[in-house]
Amino acid sequence: MSRKMDQSQAPVIDALAEHQRLKRYGFTPPAHRQGRVVDPRVLAVLGEQSFKADVVASSGLDDRKSSNGYLATAEQLLADAVGADKAFFTTCGSSLSVKAAIPAVTRGEGELLISRDAHKSVVSGLVLSGLQPTPSSTVAMDGRRRQMVQEGKAMIGKALDLARRVRTDIEEIPGLHVLEDELVHQEASHDLDILHVLIDVSQLGISGYQATDWLRGNCRIDLGTDDHRRVEAVMSVSDDDGTAERLLDGLRALVDAAPSLPRPPAVVIPDEEDLFLETVTLPRDAFFGPVEVVPVKEAPGRIAAEMATPYPPGVPLLLPGERINKPAIDYLRSGVEAGMVLPDPADPSLKTIRVVREEPHKPQH
Repeated sequence: MSRKMDQSQAPVIDALAEHQRLKRYGFTPPAHRQGRVVDPRVLAVLGEQSFKADVVASSGLDDRKSSNGYLATAEQLLADAVGADKAFFTTCGSSLSVKAAIPAVTRGEGELLISRDAHKSVVSGLVLSGLQPTPSSTVAMDGRRRQMVQEGKAMIGKALDLARRVRTDIEEIPGLHVLEDELVHQEASHDLDILHVLIDVSQLGISGYQATDWLRGNCRIDLGTDDHRRVEAVMSVSDDDGTAERLLDGLRALVDAAPSLPRPPAVVIPDEEDLFLETVTLPRDAFFGPVEVVPVKEAPGRIAAEMATPYPPGVPLLLPGERINKPAIDYLRSGVEAGMVLPDPADPSLKTIRVVREEPHKPQH
């Protein structure tokens, strides 16, 4: 059978090489920033490239929307190579794959024939799926622990001092506001992690989505969290005056460029009480049970059979088993039009949505 794809390409490797060539810098996880402050004793064992290759997939290797499809293309190439319809890359070794594969293949129904000496990940998969069995990197953590015990207090103290200076400097840039006091009150957070620098860009007349995309495209700076009016730069022990100034220069350039950017569509923000949806069935039953795909305008009143999670930050607005309401749909649809990314739904554009199939009511005689 002739191959449909060019197996000589390696999209993730090529994207990583391009990432390093452009010297991109992300104020995102991972905190070590491609090995900037990794203990030299660990580097001597693992090498610098182990850390330089540790890049988040979105807002890192790719943009926040994964527009270039590096990971998706790589998975398609794997599927083509082994003759599968679909393939997935996973981390955490094969154990995670086993746990995911068992409920995916069986949909939590019936019995599973396994050997008594099967790996414990198979048992975990049985627990997750509810099936009846029928018989038949601790090394970039151990080194980090040692370094944090020996040098951690000084490293964190330095990072906190730098974050305080960065927050002050950003607040002085016209059109930008660093959220602080408004984040700490009875209905919000109990305390504030100042390493997470949350910046309101709405005074510039642009969205957080636009700000993130512009900084990546023009300054080669990635920010890990954004929404319709805010962006977040996460400082870490790996940052110093040089990286802080790079962030500040990028934000100043964004302010200058903002008047030339198109005005973003408005996002319909629901009332707080509309965000607490009623759970009417078990998430597992809704997700694995009979489902159907309906136009999103017909979704209010139906039971969700999939998650809808604005990412970042990754907190689901819809969960399987919850009854969908119109304010939630209006928020998600307007958010998508403004640039919101929804990685979970089968239809990321949210023109359609998966809901629990409901049997028609039989007329009573």
